[in-house]
Amino acid sequence: MVSTVLSISGFAALAPAVAQAVAPADYGLHEGDAITANAAAGDPDIYIVNDWGYKRLFVNPAIFNLYGQLGWSKVKQVSAATRDAFVTSGLFRNCETNDQKVYGLDVTGEDTAVLHWVNVTGAQAVAQDPNFFQKVFCINNAEQALYGTGSDFTSLSQIPNYARGATGTGTGTTSGLSVSLASDNPSSGTLIETQSMADLGHFSIMGSGVVHTITLSKLGIAGDSTLTNIYLFVNGVRVTDASTFGSGVVTFNDANGLFTAPAVVQVRADIADATSGQTVGVAMTGLETGTVNVSGNLFSIAANPGDLAQVDMGGALLDSGGGIDPQADVRVWEDSNVQVNNKDVTLTRLTLREIGSVNYSDIQNFRLYVGGVQVATAANLDANGYVTFLTNTALPVGTRDLKVLADVVGGATRTFSFQLKGAYDIQLTDSNYHVGIAATGAVLGKATTTCTVSAAPHVDVTKATNSPSGDVVQGSTGVAIAKYQFQAYGEAIKVDQLGVNASVDGNSGYLRNGRLLINGVQYGSTKSIILNDDHTATTSFTVNY
Repeated sequence: MVSTVLSISGFAALAPAVAQAVAPADYGLHEGDAITANAAAGDPDIYIVNDWGYKRLFVNPAIFNLYGQLGWSKVKQVSAATRDAFVTSGLFRNCETNDQKVYGLDVTGEDTAVLHWVNVTGAQAVAQDPNFFQKVFCINNAEQALYGTGSDFTSLSQIPNYARGATGTGTGTTSGLSVSLASDNPSSGTLIETQSMADLGHFSIMGSGVVHTITLSKLGIAGDSTLTNIYLFVNGVRVTDASTFGSGVVTFNDANGLFTAPAVVQVRADIADATSGQTVGVAMTGLETGTVNVSGNLFSIAANPGDLAQVDMGGALLDSGGGIDPQADVRVWEDSNVQVNNKDVTLTRLTLREIGSVNYSDIQNFRLYVGGVQVATAANLDANGYVTFLTNTALPVGTRDLKVLADVVGGATRTFSFQLKGAYDIQLTDSNYHVGIAATGAVLGKATTTCTVSAAPHVDVTKATNSPSGDVVQGSTGVAIAKYQFQAYGEAIKVDQLGVNASVDGNSGYLRNGRLLINGVQYGSTKSIILNDDHTATTSFTVNY
């Protein structure tokens, strides 16, 4: 009752040959062995491994006891690396009754779960996941009776990522953190040699506090150099520089903090050339000073088809003009010669770094344009001087112009310059193969010419876009007459006097209780706006506050 279901009636012939992840023999194990790791550290989880490189977790000890042939004395102690080499599966069928239905297990609590029938055909299952049938484990009547029953799953994408998170043991602001697979964790699939920014795993960090250290372990049959660059992202923004595996492990550490929990961490990496036939994945095995064990899915690597899209960043407009007054709509970066070849691509992310002396708050309201059309915005530079645009913009084959405008609101006598640090800060996807590609070209790593902000503080006043227009109703109260936008440049500016001119035409009486509000707060006293005594002339006057 612990062997893997290798065929289901009418389905076995549909399964294509797939790359095997690991084999039990690689670790001195056999099909059906029960394993555990870190028992001395209080990790109670017990798994069974199969010949296809997958393992199942017993949700609670009572379920393990339902299979008397296993026995607690037969459970084998293995290292965390061995445990994590086997990808955890939550697919089951009742072999005691020879039920042909496959169920996905949805863990609802520490020791509870619900079964959902995966209501798809065998052909649909294999099309969505070539490894589907290698992941199915047998259960008996007694175990099935312990679970509740949920609604059917009609797509493999609905199957929860079946993994157990462990609580970290960090101290200080990060105590009590825990990790699990995020709901949008990428499903198993195929990567391509030379692919850029492959999405390998999404991990949900729960709790609160600053996270300083994360450790990842490599899964699958692949060398350390298969993933040439590994990055951590949070909310689509890169939070680490590139790193690589060493002996199957990589640790990211920042004394100032990588990010603040709660957060979802995405792991992305570049795939090396000449790696087809390998399988690779990542598991999070360290959080702060604690040990965790959450495995992502496994991916197979295919050969480079040879006709991926190519993007050359030809030459940015590197001359910022030397010096400017504080003002809106300043062009802070531009590449007017982006060459897209072979196939269309999609731009999903652009990150620029400011390397001048301005305070990061001196430049605001960033806008990204492609071909003169605004495609993304970003309010401010982050604490490290980066601005990131997230978009989903098509770049057809040909020459494209990428430009960034911003408002320079301060920084008198200080400088600014913007840099596209490298290919890792522009994310592009081949429209045909739907894999990431790395840009090349002279712009990568270069910065715009340093621009100095002049010492010329001033205020721009414009009519607000939501300023009212049209007729008003006689006798109505609290009527908004006009709205204006005030923007200070160069430095903070105090307004001592503000004059309001009103023009009234006709003999319709007067406007009473005129009020001046700034950000919703009234300044000065209430004043009436009257006409000439004969009520026939146009009148203008000024009210100072």
